[in-house]
Amino acid sequence: LHEQGTVSSIYDTFALFVSPNDFEAHLKKAGVDSTESGAFPARTHEFSKSPILKDLVDRYFFCRILENKPSVVEQTHLESLILTELFALGRKQIKKAIPSSRTSKNSAVEKIAPDEAALARAIEFIESHLFEKLDVNALVRASRTSQATLFRFFKRDLGLSPIEYVRNRRLDEARALLRGSQYQVGDVALLVGYEDLSSFSKAFKAHFGISPSRAER
Repeated sequence: LHEQGTVSSIYDTFALFVSPNDFEAHLKKAGVDSTESGAFPARTHEFSKSPILKDLVDRYFFCRILENKPSVVEQTHLESLILTELFALGRKQIKKAIPSSRTSKNSAVEKIAPDEAALARAIEFIESHLFEKLDVNALVRASRTSQATLFRFFKRDLGLSPIEYVRNRRLDEARALLRGSQYQVGDVALLVGYEDLSSFSKAFKAHFGISPSRAER
């Protein structure tokens, strides 16, 4: 809930609390050695968020917070994926922290890989201009990479093109607005960047399987 009274899935801080026993049990199911999985939660880790983790957390936040009737099955599935990705990031960080035989200058490792950094910058740009007309050239400049490379990162890590990502995010926000019962369908379409109501209704139904008018209920 933002200061001006609007609700969206854009947030500053997000916290999940998992007991060490639950974490270890989850990783055991995933086939991770018990010695490694048991030691991981015993210390604090700090690392940059991967595009995959960001997408998972965004989806989890929408499912857990913005849905009127959260799906327990979807919520549990996302929790499992988040834990797996957290462990993968932590393990990668630990391996990078091991000193190498190179000089300190050459062995310095960025907290986030160049491709992940480009994708993160692109997503941040999109979220900051979510309801504006997508300017692909501006997006590419913000990501500091080429258009072909950026589109490849989106497909590889998110399974979507930038245009598809924007469309899905706008529709997610539209459903949240409709369920808030403060706006009519036509108003919501305009708010999330659709000038044509029929195009909005068609896209909404294709994404969620129901019409925008049914989402108001």
